[in-house]
Order: sequence, then structure tokens, then C-alpha cells
Amino acid sequence: MSSAVPGNNNTASTTIHGVMILIASVIGVIGYLIRARLNDKARKLAEKDRQDEERRRAALAHVIDQGKLFIGPLKTLHEERSGFVRLSPLITSKSPFFWRVI
Repeated sequence: MSSAVPGNNNTASTTIHGVMILIASVIGVIGYLIRARLNDKARKLAEKDRQDEERRRAALAHVIDQGKLFIGPLKTLHEERSGFVRLSPLITSKSPFFWRVI
């Protein structure tokens, strides 16, 4: 009788070992699927951030171009006129006309 009991015990331990391996592999596959989904979400978020950054850079480039197109000539015109006012002999404080107007 003692020879039959160790055989059954060996078969039971082999079965338990096989079930444990199966459970570990199922858990491994589930972990792989979860990690793949998390990586996919992270990749999509990074892509969205990259697109938002690209949109912001394009908008900034547009504003800079508009500034060069419109503000540059206006600034030059303003500087020319303010230079005229500063250099005009009629508007300086040393001219007699300036004191008559005030």
C-alpha cells in the first residue's frame, strides 16, 4: 500500500504544478495586454501633444509673419514721423514759434 500512495502524491503534485504554470502564463498574457493598452494610450497622448505643439508653433509663426508684414512698416513710418517732429525747427523748445503757441 505504501507504494500506491507515493504514486498518487506524485501525480497530484505534477497536476498542481501544471495548473500553476497555466495560471502564471494566463496572468502573463493579461499583463502583456494591459501593458500594450497603456503603451497605446501613452503613444496617442504623445502624438496629440506633438500635434498641439506643432499647431502652436504654426500659429506663432503666423503671428510673427503678420507682425513683420504690418507692424514693421508702421513702426518705420512712426519713427520717420517722430524724427520729423523731433528735428522740426518749429516745434523745438528753442524756437520762438514754440513759445508763441504755448
